[in-house]
Amino acid sequence: MEINYYKDEDIMHIVISEGPERGSAEVSPNITLELDENREIIGIEILEASNVVEHVPEYIEDLKDEARWNSSFAKTQDKLVAAARQVRKEIKLKQSNYVGDDEKENV
Repeated sequence: MEINYYKDEDIMHIVISEGPERGSAEVSPNITLELDENREIIGIEILEASNVVEHVPEYIEDLKDEARWNSSFAKTQDKLVAAARQVRKEIKLKQSNYVGDDEKENV
């Protein structure tokens, strides 16, 4: 990570990872996220940075936490989907067994 502050313009630029910027998202009037082709955050531009600098470390930690969460979810998503499908299958099987037991008692 690299942090640059341009005093004359009062702009802070935070480089999270290298790569071409393919888009951006304004998250507040003076804070813009720079995104790559996968919509991952690669940089942050803060205008009037002297007004928000005291909050930047907290904001960066929030972004890192969100990135860790997204990464963790991406790594486990297939397993979660498979587990949910298995549970669904088991519920349907149990429901069909209960119907079968009721029919046996009525015979």
